[in-house]
Amino acid sequence: MFNNNKYIMTIKISFSYKIIINLVLIFLLGISCQRGKDIVSEDAYIEILTDIHIYDAVLVKENMLDRNITNGDSVSFYNQLYAKHKISNGDLKLNIEYYSKDLDNLVKIYAKVNNRLQERLASLDSMGDDSFNKDSLNLWNQKKVWHLPEDGENHTIDFSVTTNKAGKYELNADILVYEDDKSVNPRMRLNANYKDGSFASNEIIINKQTTDYKNYKVHIITDINKELEYLSGWILYHDKVKGAKHIRVKNIHLKIVN
Repeated sequence: MFNNNKYIMTIKISFSYKIIINLVLIFLLGISCQRGKDIVSEDAYIEILTDIHIYDAVLVKENMLDRNITNGDSVSFYNQLYAKHKISNGDLKLNIEYYSKDLDNLVKIYAKVNNRLQERLASLDSMGDDSFNKDSLNLWNQKKVWHLPEDGENHTIDFSVTTNKAGKYELNADILVYEDDKSVNPRMRLNANYKDGSFASNEIIINKQTTDYKNYKVHIITDINKELEYLSGWILYHDKVKGAKHIRVKNIHLKIVN
């Protein structure tokens, strides 16, 4: 039986050693690279590094389980990473060279990578051995941590969950909106959809340009005279966008509260 706690520990160990090795190599290389059009933003670079450490940890775990991971498997794995971030192997090397020039800033970058990784690990922790007992009331059926624009420049994080139990429902999430976010009037919305084709909605406005995560909750009480068919909605609904979103979302819950 797969043990998430062992998997999480593998990521933590792999990440710790990677930081030490990377910083030593970077110091020895003494890179000199100028910023060009192929250099991504610092936040995007942090997200790339976070994914690299997670991908490496997954490969280490697979080898520990004697699943005969080949070089071809590793290449395929990293091709997925390149596709996700819309970069090539050469682009990655250029970015590593560029951001390795300033060792003081690089230490700060890795501190942010560590924070980002802890967010991911928190999501994995919720899937531990006792997760079905601790979080059995959570109806949310997607991942609980989202990074935009990495997970989609204009993603609304829409959802649909089948349930026929009447009552008061709550959609709950921690959200951080950066200053350069381009969405207009972002808001969280929860819909109750009935078998007769009708629906009821409730939504709340999400504050922009916050400096830290803020918890948002939206509630809806279903009509006891109608038969509920499913819940739906969006974590990040918007009127329009003037560019890419720049938002972080974590700890998403959808549950009945009475």
